Amino acid sequence: MSPVQKKIYLVFFSFILLASFFAIFKLIQQNKSYSNSTSKPTPIPLETETISWDQAEQFMSECQIKSVFQKHDLSVTMRGYNNQIYETTEPKIDDILNLAKKYQGPCDIIQMISE
Repeated sequence: MSPVQKKIYLVFFSFILLASFFAIFKLIQQNKSYSNSTSKPTPIPLETETISWDQAEQFMSECQIKSVFQKHDLSVTMRGYNNQIYETTEPKIDDILNLAKKYQGPCDIIQMISE
């Protein structure tokens, strides 16, 4: 192999090595950027919304509620599928649980909790 051929191979090999280095560096940078962008955002807590009993019944009938919590003082807390929290007052004890049982099948209400 002549000295000119050796220099050509050396330059060509150096170019490939340098291009590989920059390609790997670029992939590492993209991976860091991707992993930072796919991290789960911190959820912003929603304010509790006070609604009427009629609105509560409507939300239940429209399958917008995933859980209900009843207290002894007739206050009811409900969480929607959008994680919005609603508060209302039921007319009499266990009205919310009866309503939840009514829509349990078609709406798949996850939780019914009573204090």
